[in-house]
Amino acid sequence: MREFKGHNMLDFPESYVVVDVETTGLDPSRDKLIEVAALKVQDSKVVDSFSSLINPGVPVSDFIAELTGITNEQ
Repeated sequence: MREFKGHNMLDFPESYVVVDVETTGLDPSRDKLIEVAALKVQDSKVVDSFSSLINPGVPVSDFIAELTGITNEQ
């Protein structure tokens, strides 16, 4: 391992997907998803994207709306 000292040992794949979710809070037993999004990256460039809002069936709090930018009206 000494020969790698000072060098980046991470080897990222050329193609991968980054997934992001937004929720109504932090408690998985109580809170719900409100958005799922994904970016497909190939050769360090975003080549595709997806985003969808999800009706959680409960009101989004003012705090979460301020934090995420996702409102009950959406």
